[in-house]
Amino acid sequence: SFPTRRSSDLDNAVAEALPDWVVIDHVSRNCTGENCVAVTTRVPIGIPWITSSELTVTRSASFPRGDS
Repeated sequence: SFPTRRSSDLDNAVAEALPDWVVIDHVSRNCTGENCVAVTTRVPIGIPWITSSELTVTRSASFPRGDS
């Protein structure tokens, strides 16, 4: 479950879930909902691998508690 999961494990899980062209700026559990994860990313606009820190996307999701 997320509350006992180490930050590096969570970061790795997020990185594995996203395409490699998405640049992850921040992963946080500081959002509403049980087992919530918020991810802030930078996505390329027009040219692959070219991103800007001025243009970010943040999304959060809550997941059911797992048995692991």
